Amino acid sequence: MIHSACASRSHSTVSAPELLARIGCEDFKVVDLSELNLYNLPDVILDKSDKIEHLILDENHLTEEFLEDACFPNLKSLSLNSNNIKNIRVFLQFISWKCPKLVFLSLIGNPGWPHPILCNNAKLYQNCVKTVCKFLPKLQFVDSMPTPNVQNSSCHVPECRIA
Repeated sequence: MIHSACASRSHSTVSAPELLARIGCEDFKVVDLSELNLYNLPDVILDKSDKIEHLILDENHLTEEFLEDACFPNLKSLSLNSNNIKNIRVFLQFISWKCPKLVFLSLIGNPGWPHPILCNNAKLYQNCVKTVCKFLPKLQFVDSMPTPNVQNSSCHVPECRIA
């Protein structure tokens, strides 16, 4: 059975005991920590990281280095929409080491991510998606869209030129 955990979005910070009480189970697979004003991951999440398969961290203040002290060996999906990730290359280096099973990644609304709707540059976006696929060859979806890995496993991968 999949257990889901969602911390309250009405509080800007959540203590470890409060977070554990809201999660309410020891074997959770889905964790939603959206809109909690997080600058880094709570210790309780780091302690349970090997159990988490789906992590939603939308609308926080996380940077490209938030995974520095974390490892999510079983993480399959990661949503980081509307955070503060500026350097996508640094972020990709961390995530490729820390989340080896990742198949879904969403980065919409981060300052370093050129989503075509938000920046009006579809070609830059496609080049960046292909660069993401170089770092994360198992990835199947970026921003809820199939990756070139899924669409065409032998695609040519141009260089993404973002900071």
